[in-house]
Amino acid sequence: MSMQPNCPWQWSSSSLPLGTTPLNGDSSALDRVTMGRGETLQLVSFVLLCTSAVLALVSAIFGFWGNRLADRSYWDTIKLLTTHVEAARTRQQPQWTPFVKVDARALVPPNASFARLQFKLWSDDNTIPLMIRVASTADGSVMNEVAGPSGVVEQMMIEKQTFYVSFSHPKLRYEVSVLGYKMD
Repeated sequence: MSMQPNCPWQWSSSSLPLGTTPLNGDSSALDRVTMGRGETLQLVSFVLLCTSAVLALVSAIFGFWGNRLADRSYWDTIKLLTTHVEAARTRQQPQWTPFVKVDARALVPPNASFARLQFKLWSDDNTIPLMIRVASTADGSVMNEVAGPSGVVEQMMIEKQTFYVSFSHPKLRYEVSVLGYKMD
């Protein structure tokens, strides 16, 4: 009997019936199995597939445990950032500076009663409120209080060619300029 022709293994010659083996140890009597190139390639690809499956399983296990270890420091970092963000959102209360005299003789004529002032405020600390007070006298009478990084204020001048400014925090940096004036 011979093997089925659709079997992937090919017998070079078939002299023994199925189920019989040579008893005298003569290996030439036993047919040898030979594989073609296609079968060899198929066997190699199967071995590579099994190897890749095992490596994928090992990497999934290592990835799971590595992620579990890394998550602890990741969540600690998130909590730390949340703390910093909450601290950055907490605004400081204004610590008003004393009024500072601004001499505007070079930009405002002596008979002007109002000055239009432009201000720019900034700080490296984002918890400091950006606020300015502009007054007509040193004691703070006829005062405008404005908040924001920049703006324009029309201020009445009781003292000729002079106005006073105060800021919401001593660390606040500023620019104040005269845009124009109005005479009565």
